Parts: sequence; structure tokens; C-alpha cells
Amino acid sequence: MGDAMIQFLGYLNASILVILSLRWPYFIWFKRSKKSKESKLLAKTIRRLHPILGGVLVMTGILHGYLAWGWNFRRTGYLLYFFVLLQGILGLGLLKKRKGLKNPHRWVSLMALVLLGLHVFYRTALG
Repeated sequence: MGDAMIQFLGYLNASILVILSLRWPYFIWFKRSKKSKESKLLAKTIRRLHPILGGVLVMTGILHGYLAWGWNFRRTGYLLYFFVLLQGILGLGLLKKRKGLKNPHRWVSLMALVLLGLHVFYRTALG
């Protein structure tokens, strides 16, 4: 049961992180394309779900890490979680209308994707 839960949370977190990171390229495409009713509805749905999924990622990320390794911080997952948490904090700043945090929020997202790849393929890179 424990290993299955850890694996499920890992796949869930990876999926959420990738989905959340696709928001930026989607909106770049959305601004340049012909807008249909479906694409407008999708954009509206993405805007509403983005902060909710971000909060879910922050909560399930720490649960996944703790269940997998306890408080052993020498794993790449905790470094990844730090960037996810930093991204969540920057996202909260964006909710408070601090537009200067938009680019750091995006760059931290890219770094989190790189760390996700490192975590998936080489979990023990830190020790």
C-alpha cells in the first residue's frame, strides 16, 4: 500500500507540474491565434484551475516526499519541492496584483521542469 501511494502521488505531482507549466505556452499561442468559443472557454478554465492545482501540488508534493524518504533532504525531490514552493509563493504574490513577479514565476517553472527530469531519472544526485 505504501509504495503504491508513493508512486501514485509521484505520478500525480509530475502530471500536475507539467500541466501547470503548459499554461504559459498555451497563452502565448492563444494570443496569436484565431479565438474560437472553445479556446476562450479553455483559457478561462485554465485561469481558474491554475491556482487551485498549484495549491494541490504544494500539498501533495511534501506528502510524497515525506512518505518516500522521511526528512532526508539529500534527494533531488526536496530540491524540486523547494522550487515548487517558491513558485507557489510567487504565484500568491501574483494573486495580490504584483505583476513584477510574473517572469520570476515563469522562470522558476522552467527550473522546476528541469529538476523534475533530474528527479525522475537520477533521484540520488545530491548524495
